[in-house]
Amino acid sequence: MEINKYIRRIIQIIILTNIPLVISILISYNERFSYSYILGSVASAGNFIWHSYVVRNALSMNENATKLRVVKGFYLRYVVFILYAFIIAFLLRNQIDIIWFGFGLLSAQISIYLDTVWTLIKKYLRIE
Repeated sequence: MEINKYIRRIIQIIILTNIPLVISILISYNERFSYSYILGSVASAGNFIWHSYVVRNALSMNENATKLRVVKGFYLRYVVFILYAFIIAFLLRNQIDIIWFGFGLLSAQISIYLDTVWTLIKKYLRIE
């Protein structure tokens, strides 16, 4: 499978998992959980896209430049990711639920697992 297609599919799954939460914001008085998950999933999607960009660019360079670029990209990406999480957690500590924010931060991983399970189900049931 082409890497861009896979990345697009994972981002689509993240967006689709946010749709029920956006609807719950519109119809519920307790939207704290929804905001928390959505804020986390935005960071997770951004982190996933950034990671794919670093890997894609690293594959087109020589070995020494690739190692340096991947290591720098890894640390920079996680510094930005952790700073975002701390800023949201401290600035909005009374408005968000930290557990749901954490689930949102894991939404890219959850989406990858959902995609893998769905691929295995399709293969087993011969759907497509």
